[in-house]
Amino acid sequence: MQAGEIMRIHVKNSYSVVNPKKAIDSFGTLTTPHMFTRVFGEDTWEDGWIDQRHSIELDPSAFVLHYAGNVFEGMKAIRTVDGNVNIIRPHEHAMRFNRSCDRMVAPEMPEPEFIEAIDALVHIDNGFVPDSNEGAYCYIRPNIIATTPALGLNPPAEFLFYIILSPSKPFFGANPAPQSLLAVDQARAHPGGTGQAKTGGNYAGSLLFKKRARDHGHIEALYIDQNQVTETGAANFYMIKDGVFITPPLNGFEGKSGVILQGITRKSILEILPDLNIPVSERAITLDELLTGITTGNVTEMGIMGTAAVIQPIKTIAYDRGTYTVASQQLGTITSAVRNHLLNIYRGIEEDKHNWLHPVTAASLSMVYQER
Repeated sequence: MQAGEIMRIHVKNSYSVVNPKKAIDSFGTLTTPHMFTRVFGEDTWEDGWIDQRHSIELDPSAFVLHYAGNVFEGMKAIRTVDGNVNIIRPHEHAMRFNRSCDRMVAPEMPEPEFIEAIDALVHIDNGFVPDSNEGAYCYIRPNIIATTPALGLNPPAEFLFYIILSPSKPFFGANPAPQSLLAVDQARAHPGGTGQAKTGGNYAGSLLFKKRARDHGHIEALYIDQNQVTETGAANFYMIKDGVFITPPLNGFEGKSGVILQGITRKSILEILPDLNIPVSERAITLDELLTGITTGNVTEMGIMGTAAVIQPIKTIAYDRGTYTVASQQLGTITSAVRNHLLNIYRGIEEDKHNWLHPVTAASLSMVYQER
């Protein structure tokens, strides 16, 4: 493609499929029959292709295999109660994807093309978007990988962008019971580093402490950096203290950025809290404040929030000083209100005042769309 040209999406070997009712028993294990691919090389993007899902062939020296050169996103397509399919906040995801690409020296994808690629793939595999009455959805995973075949540690020049879809159930179930976290004195990401980029290395690096947490009966590790509460390996953290919804700021502590990922679900929740007349504060939380607040009863609810988790209540923080559990071990009133309001907007039950829902229809596919 030349500069200024519009991406063409070619479709080959496609076929209409209605979800064969295969059991969706966990997150991310079932994928749909098609995928989108697009190649970048010689400083330009080629056309996009939708084809049957297939394996990817890489040279053994491909950059991504040695230096973790990738950026990905996690998004949702949800079938509303009227039967239509909507993608949740694709513009926000496109912007975050491109910010991550900039940090990881990958080519940015023009936002309209990023969104239309997703629209086209979701439209073709529409039959695999499940009913949302039990919180089910179709998870969307865009990913860009550096494919340059060279072992030298230099900015790569060749990339493959692809999208796959995965019909999924809620990560922690339709009616999630409060769980526990293991607080660890570790940094998930360092100030000024790649913590605000959605890149695979950040997540791979969190698995050691996630495993330790699970080995001791907890769902995740909560990272404590110099006594500052940051986030878990894959979700943002919040607490309810004296009736105020409090979450650590994106610029981390001492105004240093790169520590906490800019969660889209986090942003959505912060936007709807005023609608529910719930006071909110983005400020630093120390571990001492959190544990003391649980002990005194000032901290009444805790939770994590993310695309897969949505909003998952937490009842217990385990730390080397002991185990700290909020007084009410049930789903808290504020967490419940926020979660229900968020999911009702997603499902089209309540008004989408913030314009989060992006409809996927044949009419929404404006770029050249060719069958091959």
